[in-house]
Amino acid sequence: MSEPAELGVLTPDEEGYDPDDVAVIAAIARFREGGYDEALGFAVYDTLRYREALRPLVEAEVTVLVERLGDIEPGRAVEIVRAGRDSLRELIGARHSKMLADELRIRGTLAHPGID
Repeated sequence: MSEPAELGVLTPDEEGYDPDDVAVIAAIARFREGGYDEALGFAVYDTLRYREALRPLVEAEVTVLVERLGDIEPGRAVEIVRAGRDSLRELIGARHSKMLADELRIRGTLAHPGID
């Protein structure tokens, strides 16, 4: 099994792991605790799917941020982005969860409302 840093899942620098890397590690641990383990075929490689799917979204977001925050002092722009970080995670997580449950229902996997 490859290490997450070798795969580019984590990106430590000379100071170590940043808070987002730590959050990724914690999320992977929670997935494993919840049953998404290697015995069922779930591995760190699965996180690469999210990285690749998020890349176009991030590129579009940066374009919008540059357009809308371009004239703002750089320190203030960083403050605005950091202030929205938790809300953005919640929004993306909620949309993903809803879309995943909808797709499972479409495929007939979740037949009962309220399971998600």
